[in-house]
Amino acid sequence: MNFPDQKHLLQLQKELWSWPRSRVAVMVGAGLSLNAERLPGVQSRIPTWRELVRTMYQELHPLSSDSTSENEDKREADFRASNPLRFASEY
Repeated sequence: MNFPDQKHLLQLQKELWSWPRSRVAVMVGAGLSLNAERLPGVQSRIPTWRELVRTMYQELHPLSSDSTSENEDKREADFRASNPLRFASEY
């Protein structure tokens, strides 16, 4: 394997395995799972962060039965303007 950041990756590898004095932590973002292969027989895919937050928002703020398209547009604008972490905290 040879790529421009290889020396940095090798340094991380070395630091990760230098237990008990390791001072390295690896943080993996949600995007990592987008490249994952599905298990045999699994049709669904892992939702993106935005899709997950939208589901939380819809559960926290359900549509009323008498909702109009104008209300739905305002609701969508409110969703887009809000902080996704707030919904996750509320949920």
